[in-house]
Amino acid sequence: MDRTIDVTRLEQLLHRRLQTPGEGVVRGVYRHSVNVETQGLFFTVLHPTPDSGPACAILAEGADFSALGVSPGQAVRWERGVLETDGLRLAFAGAKVCDCRFGARALPLPNPAAAACRLKALLAPAAQKNAARWGEELREALELRAGGVCAALEQRADPAEAVRRLVGFGPGLTPSGDDILTGLYAALRVLGGGAAELEGLEEALAACAGRTTRVGGWMLTCALDGRWRASLQAVLAACADPALTDLPSAVDSLLAVGASSGYDMCSGVYRALCLVSRLNRSEDNG
Repeated sequence: MDRTIDVTRLEQLLHRRLQTPGEGVVRGVYRHSVNVETQGLFFTVLHPTPDSGPACAILAEGADFSALGVSPGQAVRWERGVLETDGLRLAFAGAKVCDCRFGARALPLPNPAAAACRLKALLAPAAQKNAARWGEELREALELRAGGVCAALEQRADPAEAVRRLVGFGPGLTPSGDDILTGLYAALRVLGGGAAELEGLEEALAACAGRTTRVGGWMLTCALDGRWRASLQAVLAACADPALTDLPSAVDSLLAVGASSGYDMCSGVYRALCLVSRLNRSEDNG
């Protein structure tokens, strides 16, 4: 018999889609999450968590999805408040609806250099762990490509070519390059204070959304709409606090996302802080 689990929270994009009977296809199955594609929208079913993101469904209780027989390629159907696939039924009629779009247009960043220094120290253990997991060669290649995007933005040059080299690069359902760009863009948009010109970056990201995995492209599209996971938003808010009091706990929460996605998003935020600091110094020096 299929297991029935209540959904406690639905992100707004997914809630809208589920109001009309429809169907999709399972694209990825992990112990604590399932990814589903339906008509250009990707949504994720997640174990109980305080975090959320674009088109997420958060469950009331945990389940080992792989043990329930859920597998890629399975059909998913929903109607009348119930989503079903082989081995699993989700009841979502009573779920609370949340919106992951970032509410504030911008946050003040009193000391980007101090925030960058603190964030770098907090990321150091995870940086070593990821270098051991993926290899120094890959991490160096990511550093080089991400550095190219930041260099173009610092020089007020067109970042399109540098973005193309980073999009879709690296491991993961959402490749590391996409995660870095998501963190970089979110931080510049919220904390940049106009220091970096974002129009060229936005155009490059929109143009490259089709050059990566389908899930990666979806994430970049959501990022441009200001739809970022709650743990990334918490890191941005913590960086804006002059005391940086909440930054350690916020970073810990984001680092828990995926095998390396959380770390890569954090590293994108770090690069943005460093870029804003350099641009501010340039303006101060005339």
